[in-house]
Amino acid sequence: MKNYFLAALACFCALHSAQAAPQKRVSTQQTKPEPAAKITLRGRVLDASGNAVANARVFHVMAWDSPASETITDSKGAFRFEISATGQKIQYASSAVVFAPGWAIDGAKLTTDGVTEIRMQKPQSRSGLVKFASGKSAPGARVTVQSLIRRTTPKSSSSRRDFMVIYLPPALKSQLATSSDTKGKWTLENLPSDTEIIIALDDERYVPDAIQLYENPIRKHLVAKPAGRIEGKIVDASGKPAAGVAVKALAQKSKWGPFAAPVNQRATAGANGQFLISQLTPGKYHLLFGDDSGGENKNFATVAPALENVDVRANASTRIAPVKLVVPAILQGRVLDKNSGRPLASSVLFVYGPRQPRTAGTPFAVVTDEKGFY
Repeated sequence: MKNYFLAALACFCALHSAQAAPQKRVSTQQTKPEPAAKITLRGRVLDASGNAVANARVFHVMAWDSPASETITDSKGAFRFEISATGQKIQYASSAVVFAPGWAIDGAKLTTDGVTEIRMQKPQSRSGLVKFASGKSAPGARVTVQSLIRRTTPKSSSSRRDFMVIYLPPALKSQLATSSDTKGKWTLENLPSDTEIIIALDDERYVPDAIQLYENPIRKHLVAKPAGRIEGKIVDASGKPAAGVAVKALAQKSKWGPFAAPVNQRATAGANGQFLISQLTPGKYHLLFGDDSGGENKNFATVAPALENVDVRANASTRIAPVKLVVPAILQGRVLDKNSGRPLASSVLFVYGPRQPRTAGTPFAVVTDEKGFY
C-alpha cells in the first residue's frame, strides 16, 4: 500500500499558540451527549377561504434529500410532529411540505412558536424541454420537482430579497415525477402559481441538472449529459460481505476548483456488500469508505483506505476490485496552550491519512474534550 504521511492541522476557538502533548494512554470511550429534548411542531392546513383541508399528506423535512417523517391532517386540518432536535436546528432547517388531491403542493417553515398555518392554492401545470448538449431533444427523460423557493418579502419591497427554500422529500419527488415526450417536452402538475420552483433532471442515465422557474429564468431547458457510474463490493477482513458501510465519491477536479465536488455522491453497501453510485459526471474520482457522520453513532470499525483516481466514463460502469475493511488505528493526544500549559477544549483537528488522503480535499475532523484530549 502506498505510504502516507499523517498530517494534523488544528483550528482553535481563541487565538492561542498550542502544542499537542502525546499521552501514553487515553480512554477511547466518548462521553455521550445529553439526549435532545422532544420538540412538538404544530400546523394547520387551510384553503384560500380559511376552511380546513382534511386528509392532506404533510411531510416534515430537515434538509435536502434527507429522510422525512409523514402524517395526515385531521378533520380540522391540524397536524403535529414530535421530533428530537435542538431549537437552533429547528429554527434554520425545519419545514413542512403539504400535498393534497386537487391542490398545489405547498410548504412553510416550522417553528416552535405557535401553530404554522399553510394556505393551499389551486394547482397549475408548468412545461419545459430536455435537450442534449447538441440541441437535439431528449425523449423519455425523468423530470421532477426538487424544491420550492418562497419569497418572504413583498415583490414591491425595496429592501433586499429574503426567501426560504422548501425541499421536497424523495417520496413526494417520485410521486410528482414525469417523463419527457418524443420531442423532449415535459409537463409537471400540481404546482403553485406564486412560488419559484426548482425543476430537476433526475434520470439514472444523465448527470443531474436543474433549472429555476420564475418570471425571467436564466436558462429555460434542462440539459441531458450522459453520466457514468461506479459499482463495487465491500468485504470484511475474512472476505465476507460487509453491509451498511458508507461510500462517498468526490470529484477530483471541477469548475469550482481543484478537488472540490459540486456533486457529492454517496451510497451505502447493501446486505451483499454491493454498492452503486450513479449519475456521475465523467472524470476522475476519489472513493472514501466509512462513516463520517460524527456523533455517538460514529462507527470507526467500518473503514478502508481510499481509492484515488477512479476513472468514470460516460454511458459506462466502472467496476472496482473488492474493497477490504481494515482495523483502524487510533491517534490519541492532547492539545495544550504553549505558554500556560492550559488544556484547550473544543479545538478542531483536521487529519489526513490513508482513509482521507490530502488529494481528496476533505480532512477527517475531531474535536478535543473539556480536558484537551482527542
